[in-house]
Amino acid sequence: MSPADYAQAQLERYNAHDLEGFLALYAEDVEIYDFPTTLCMQGRAAMRERYGKILYPGATVKAVVSQRIVCGSRVIDHEQVSGHPISGEASLAVIYEVGAAGIEKVWFIR
Repeated sequence: MSPADYAQAQLERYNAHDLEGFLALYAEDVEIYDFPTTLCMQGRAAMRERYGKILYPGATVKAVVSQRIVCGSRVIDHEQVSGHPISGEASLAVIYEVGAAGIEKVWFIR
């Protein structure tokens, strides 16, 4: 899959509240940052703990990408999130870095 394919697949699985399908697209040792350098999560186990509180059956969370830029192994999405059980509504940019193991690094810009 291309980097854009990974970004699109994780968006679709997020919106379908498919936690295991969503996590499968990420590297086992994925690093997730608040931009630029604050590590806020590392590894799929940490993601499972956090996203399990967001992507559960009956959840109303949804993300819509209003703009996507692909630059080599990185994808930059401008996302509008609604129905998030923790943060409600949000507008943010997300950078996904894709490697051989899947999505290996993520940066959230809020």
